[in-house]
Amino acid sequence: MKINEFQQNQRIETMLLVSQVSNGMAQNGAPYLTVSFKDNSGVIDGKVWDVKPEQIELLKAGNVVKVLAEVIDYRGKLQLKVLSAEKIDQNSIDISEFLPTTKVPINELRETIDEAIERIGDSDIKAVVSEIYKKYDTEIYSSPAAAKNHHEFKGGLATHVVGMLRLAQEVCKLYPVLNEDLLVAGVLLHDVGKIKELGGIAVTEYT
Repeated sequence: MKINEFQQNQRIETMLLVSQVSNGMAQNGAPYLTVSFKDNSGVIDGKVWDVKPEQIELLKAGNVVKVLAEVIDYRGKLQLKVLSAEKIDQNSIDISEFLPTTKVPINELRETIDEAIERIGDSDIKAVVSEIYKKYDTEIYSSPAAAKNHHEFKGGLATHVVGMLRLAQEVCKLYPVLNEDLLVAGVLLHDVGKIKELGGIAVTEYT
């Protein structure tokens, strides 16, 4: 069962990716965890009450675990009340099954970006941009663009860049005095540091 199929008052048992974890303390002094779970259909928060040391060790960002939980409503949003979490052999997991992915085919994103690089007239600017995209090809086309709020999914960085390229092209039509080579290069490179700044496609956190 996928996250987008969860309904209030269900009891679910399924494998989920732990994307974020934070510690808390209940009013009675008992420790608990707030865990953000995700799969390729969405994200949902969960609570682990009276958390035990072995649960803290298991529920770490980047791990895929088998979760038994009740789906409840909390302030108008679905949330998981985690009853148990079971360790899974991480080597048996295809992590892509748990990652939201861009809806735009990667080959289309690559084609648009390659065309934009090819249109750069300044040879020095073109050489710099081409070298960076060649060196970090895999990371650029698999990384998210942010930890949250926009394009926080596999392929999100390239999707974001393509959207910005289209805006840049329209701006240049309105303001032909602009240096299009610099503007396009800026768009292509402005977020490329996210491949290092973010923790990767499984754990989208700032390093």
